[in-house]
Amino acid sequence: MRRHIYRVLGVSPEDGLPPSRHEDLPLTAKEPVRFVWEKTIKQSRHNAQMKECVLADLRANRRLYKHVPEADFSHKTVSSAFDQAFSTFRQKYKAQLDPTVSLTVKTREEQKAMKSRRLHRKKFVRASVELTGSFTFTGYSRSESNESLCETKLMPLLIRHLTVPWNLSACRLRSRMKTQN
Repeated sequence: MRRHIYRVLGVSPEDGLPPSRHEDLPLTAKEPVRFVWEKTIKQSRHNAQMKECVLADLRANRRLYKHVPEADFSHKTVSSAFDQAFSTFRQKYKAQLDPTVSLTVKTREEQKAMKSRRLHRKKFVRASVELTGSFTFTGYSRSESNESLCETKLMPLLIRHLTVPWNLSACRLRSRMKTQN
């Protein structure tokens, strides 16, 4: 859906979004689609009309999306996908205009990525524990720089032979980052 919105806007994903359109100005058939970014679809009659134009264009150009099943082109499915994409575009437009919003969005994305990596590591370690029972208790995790406990509590390191101890590596990385700053 986002790819198609970029297509009807006439911009590439690497470029910034076009400026916000005034509510009262009519749009000719030759002009690309433009939205009033400050308002939602329900708040702006112009945005509602542009939504219908985008959805009609998507249905007319189904052949561009050969791998998408025909059932996914139903009005309900396409409409909800458009609403989600439009809210993402509005957020991107706000971040494009205001550097503080941009910083907030960037911080949020970094936190999501960090959380995802942590969950992946936990799943990996958990799967390793379930697959093989040959684990050894190697001691407690401590920071290398000041010999203080990492995370302010003792964390037993259960590692499989020849497996990287994840919490020890993370502790070492954190202490290196602190010494660099």
